[in-house]
Amino acid sequence: MSSSRSASIASSSDESTSSKTAQEETIANDLVVTKFKMASEITQRVLREVIDRCIPGTSIRETCIYGDKRLDEETLRVFKKDKDVKKGIAFPTCLSINNYICHFSPLVSDPDMILKDNDVVKIDLGCHIDGYIAVAAHTIVIGATREKKVTGRRADCILAAYYAAEAALRLIKPGENNIAVTEMIDRIANVYHCKPVEGI
Repeated sequence: MSSSRSASIASSSDESTSSKTAQEETIANDLVVTKFKMASEITQRVLREVIDRCIPGTSIRETCIYGDKRLDEETLRVFKKDKDVKKGIAFPTCLSINNYICHFSPLVSDPDMILKDNDVVKIDLGCHIDGYIAVAAHTIVIGATREKKVTGRRADCILAAYYAAEAALRLIKPGENNIAVTEMIDRIANVYHCKPVEGI
C-alpha cells in the first residue's frame, strides 16, 4: 500500500471518529439530555433556596456564598462514580439590587450590603454537569406580597423587562434579524418610560 493511500485512509478514519464524537455530543444523545436536565434541576432548586433567603436584613455577600456552596454541594452528588465528569458552578450566584444592573457578586474583601424592604433584587446563578450548562435568573422585590403589591417606578421597570422579554421570544425565529427585536424592546420600554441597557 502506498504511503499516500495509507495517509488518506488514516485521515478519513480520523474524520469519521471526530464526526461520530460530534454527533454523540448533541441532544440526540440521551446522556447529554440527562446532564442538561440534572443541571437545570439543581439550578432551579438552588434558585428557590436563594429566593427564600432574600428577606430584609440579609447579607448579600453571605447569600451569594450560600448559593455557590449549594451549587457545589448539589453537583457533587451526581455522577459520583464517573471521575472524568467535571461539574460545579457555571455562573456564580449574583444578587444585583436596584440600580446595580446585573452580575453583582461581592468578594469577601468588599464591603457588604444588606437587603432592605422594597429592594428590587435580580438573582442569577447556574451550574454545569460535564460542561452542559443551566443558568437561571429571577427578579423579586423584597417584602412584596399579593396584598402589598409593587407600584411606581419599580413596577414600571419590572413590567417593561417582562413584556420586552416576552416579545423578544416571539420575534426570534429563522429568517428574522435582531433589528426587529431591538426596535420592539425600545417601543415597549418607551411605554413604561424606561431605557433598555445595551449589551446585557
